[in-house]
Amino acid sequence: MPTTHRISTPSLLCSVSKDSHSPSRYRIIVSAKVHKSAVQRNRTKRIIRAAFAELLPSLPQHVHYVVIVKKDCSMKKTGDMVKELEALQQ
Repeated sequence: MPTTHRISTPSLLCSVSKDSHSPSRYRIIVSAKVHKSAVQRNRTKRIIRAAFAELLPSLPQHVHYVVIVKKDCSMKKTGDMVKELEALQQ
């Protein structure tokens, strides 16, 4: 049975679950409530994906991440998102 805990940052809610039977993976959820424009939602996902790519070598193995965006992050830089996602390493 995987163990799950949630981590909240100012603009993200991250659900982290450990599962020793499958490789690490992540999902990014940006709802239309966050931003009506699909272009802005996709930009937000690209920024978060780039931040994950920077952090991937330092993240633990066999962990599933679900990142839910709470507010618009489309104007943030990748470095800002890396700082928020570093909370996942705790």
